[in-house]
Amino acid sequence: MRPTALLDELVEKYAERELTQLVLDPTSLLGPGEQSGNDGLAELMRCARVLAKRVRAAVRLVHHVSQAVYREGIVDLYAARGGTAFVDGSRFQHQLVTVRERQTEFGKEFGEWRLPPEITDEEIAYGHCLALLVHKISYDKRDLVPIFIRRHGFAFDHISGAERCGAGGALTDEASDAKSTALAERLCEFLTRKLTGPHPERFTERGLRPYVGDLGMTRDEMERAVAVAKSQGLLTDAPVPAEERYGNRRTYLQPTTTEQPL
Repeated sequence: MRPTALLDELVEKYAERELTQLVLDPTSLLGPGEQSGNDGLAELMRCARVLAKRVRAAVRLVHHVSQAVYREGIVDLYAARGGTAFVDGSRFQHQLVTVRERQTEFGKEFGEWRLPPEITDEEIAYGHCLALLVHKISYDKRDLVPIFIRRHGFAFDHISGAERCGAGGALTDEASDAKSTALAERLCEFLTRKLTGPHPERFTERGLRPYVGDLGMTRDEMERAVAVAKSQGLLTDAPVPAEERYGNRRTYLQPTTTEQPL
């Protein structure tokens, strides 16, 4: 995999424009296609980093989700089409979803929210209400409050007044953030012990599932702990040593506070 002439063309055209952000849309027409999987998306993200450095601007790649993700309303860090390298190689990940009901559940991380009464049922029915969810951000604390947006043709405005549904003893924002951070830290401590023991063990997220009892978490809490740990820079995907690779296993969960074993 290597960059095409488009990379140099974009640099030549925009390097002196003093841009703050360069938006490339859609990703599916810029990369090598889904047949190349992680290799192609990893190279695409490398191109984006080069472009950001040479144009001196943030680069946003607008991608699409799969049909299953859209139809089932899945909210997830890895909702984008293609390999995981698209997410793992990025510095931030946002997911834009259509709000289909006045009261909508966005998963355990973001919680359940209710749109204000000034938003009409017609606007909701026609898909004019959207929510932007922050799944990942590398250099700041991740905000778990959805950004609600209303569309008018090609114009967009912010929907203020959305309320979190706190019935049934739901956690406040502060308590939810604190619990998520505590779970992430507990997960990293577990992974560190396994890596630094006499017989180092490397885990993928899937490989952690049989250990949820040892972690004292549910499976959903474990998956949320992985996502939060990555978003806070506590955890990263490190390459598995060549002699330990088997099947499709190429990376493992590496706490950033632990030196990567040889």
